[in-house]
Amino acid sequence: GAAVIYAKSWGRLECFGDAEAEARDRAGLRHWRIDEDLMHRTAGGRGKLMHCLPLRRNVVVTDGVLDGPWSVVTDQAENRLHVQRALLLDLLGESR
Repeated sequence: GAAVIYAKSWGRLECFGDAEAEARDRAGLRHWRIDEDLMHRTAGGRGKLMHCLPLRRNVVVTDGVLDGPWSVVTDQAENRLHVQRALLLDLLGESR
């Protein structure tokens, strides 16, 4: 199985802000969700989940995966923050 699953939220722009349209759009895909079952099939059950955030709990990823040992989402967000800060300092000419 996969060592890493990089999930990306999805949605159609036409449905943005229209709860009924979004519900209709997602109805056929309600079983498309990263859950514990799927994660147990990754790299001997030790695969990692990544996501660029924000995400909707229990729509894209279940709570059990997001809060469990598979998720590196928080570490990923922290690393992104440090990279963004370094880029900003460099762009402003304030890098060391």
